[in-house]
Amino acid sequence: MQCKIIGNLYNTINNIKLRQKEPMILKGIDGLNKADIKFIDTISLNLNQNATTLATILNVSRGAITQIVNRLEQIDVVERVPVKGNRKEKIIQLTSLGKEIKKEKDKNHQNANREMCNFLRSLEANELKAIMMFLNKINTLDISRFDCLGHDCALESKGEQHA
Repeated sequence: MQCKIIGNLYNTINNIKLRQKEPMILKGIDGLNKADIKFIDTISLNLNQNATTLATILNVSRGAITQIVNRLEQIDVVERVPVKGNRKEKIIQLTSLGKEIKKEKDKNHQNANREMCNFLRSLEANELKAIMMFLNKINTLDISRFDCLGHDCALESKGEQHA
């Protein structure tokens, strides 16, 4: 059983990593990547900022901001708005579509959190304690590929197959 748990843990970690790399589809816009979503979140939290300030906030180059703004501007998610009294400076802001994308992303995130909380509420105190103990231990271990060797999982039940 221990080998199955450890194998399942590594599979879960890998699946999470893969899902995080997958482009999202929000409000019919296909291919929004993690950087796009982070940028949308940042603009939403930091209103009326120019590209230089956003680059500082995100700790990326000004060129990286220009690239992402160009890409998101082409699909009408963000727009450059001139600053009154300064012809050269522009602030970056979300369009109405950008705001809808942010809202949908937040709703999806809240639904996933609610689902996890509902599951955890359904567990007994001893089950929750076991999960916490497991997670705390995993947090201290080096996570790498796992090959279950019979002698490493000495508590395996007799006749149980190794993962």
